[in-house]
Amino acid sequence: MKIDKIKLIRSCLEKEEKDLNNAINKIVIARDESPIPTESRSDTSRIQADKMIGELNIKKNFYKKLIYDLPVKIPDNTEKIELWSYVKLLKPDLQINIILVPPGYGGREFNDVKLITVSTPLGKALCGKRVNESITVNERGFLIKVIK
Repeated sequence: MKIDKIKLIRSCLEKEEKDLNNAINKIVIARDESPIPTESRSDTSRIQADKMIGELNIKKNFYKKLIYDLPVKIPDNTEKIELWSYVKLLKPDLQINIILVPPGYGGREFNDVKLITVSTPLGKALCGKRVNESITVNERGFLIKVIK
């Protein structure tokens, strides 16, 4: 089964961006319904809401940049693991599906595929490995079964 890695990563980021937009919209509504300074001198909810909206907009712009910076096409390399490789790791009782990604994209999961950055211990252990090789990370051993 061939997976479209870019589409999967883009879907993950777009879902997070949509969730962020929903949060911003809820905060805007709450801010607009809170008392204005002339109605309540001690109420700071409008100021706090404006701060939150500003912070969430910065995060939203970060997601837009990640989506924009995604490569158009990722070359398939089934020989060894490198950036953008799709990997299946096996243990007797566990299977982990991973895409090795650059910093900024990691820490996400979508459709049972984890995005792991090359700078993490697992990412470093995977780089350059081949199918049927074993790796050990944090005293846990894994067998590399598939590279796409």
